[in-house]
Amino acid sequence: MEELKEYLRNRLNKSLPGAKAQMALEPAMSYGRHRGPAPGYARRASVMLLLHADDGEITVPMVKRRDDLAFHPGEMAFPGGGLERDESWTQAAVRECFEETGIRPEQIEVLGMLTPLYVFGSVNLVMPVLGVGKRPPSYKIDEAEIDRVIDVPLEVVGTGRVGTTVRHLAGVFRKVPCFHVENAEIWGASAMMLAELSALMSDFSR
Repeated sequence: MEELKEYLRNRLNKSLPGAKAQMALEPAMSYGRHRGPAPGYARRASVMLLLHADDGEITVPMVKRRDDLAFHPGEMAFPGGGLERDESWTQAAVRECFEETGIRPEQIEVLGMLTPLYVFGSVNLVMPVLGVGKRPPSYKIDEAEIDRVIDVPLEVVGTGRVGTTVRHLAGVFRKVPCFHVENAEIWGASAMMLAELSALMSDFSR
């Protein structure tokens, strides 16, 4: 874990992989709108990208949303949500991570942030907050929204592991890039953030 922390502290002081890494997973017909700029009225939100290092494997917990939700049913996402009044990006990400997965704030060490994304479909400016911690023995999910937590190994979401899926977007069925993990599909903004994280970590084991 200490080796991982040292690597990330040094790496975050350099240029981020940014849009170049993110755009490899951008859905078709997005025309680069994820790069913004976001309008001033866009909702501010943050998500937690929490790295766990166990037995030589690095994973990041993602939540699979319930299939019966009105918005983004069944989709894979990072724990996160909108900023409450006077919250920072980091505070919101840590709070939402606890509410959705049961991971307590003291179990998270925040090291920095990745490149924000403007999710134009829902008018959200989303900040990916990067942290490290020890994987808990179990997760305590918010059953009103979350079906389960999936620990995604970073080794299965690299640039050579990009697949495709078909999604109904703007009234049309479109083929979009995705990662396939444990019978789930990670696509859209979450996949774009995961692609940047994977690029950021690409030199860790070298």
